[in-house]
Amino acid sequence: MEHNHDQPKAQENTPLFEREDVRSFITNRKIASEDFRLIEKIASLPRDVIVRNFHNLFNLSKEQSASEIKYLIQSAASVEEKEGYETMLEFHDKYGWMVSWHLVRTLESM
Repeated sequence: MEHNHDQPKAQENTPLFEREDVRSFITNRKIASEDFRLIEKIASLPRDVIVRNFHNLFNLSKEQSASEIKYLIQSAASVEEKEGYETMLEFHDKYGWMVSWHLVRTLESM
């Protein structure tokens, strides 16, 4: 069996909503098309911000995740980060901590 080691690189240049992992997330979690803008905004955050601030947030804080995100909004280092956190809060408020956690895991793999 031959492995294609270039596959992750091929995904790197794929538009966000054409990526198999993102499409799978959207389908499996029944994300409404009007909320794609939220995913796009969160995905635009630097990867290190996503990993640093959201990697453990949802699975550790669970139902208290909204409070943690509100704290991140207050302590954001830039307007862009603040807007990203506000967008994550909006997504969280609509889909809950578990779906938000899965979104973060999907975005981390990019």
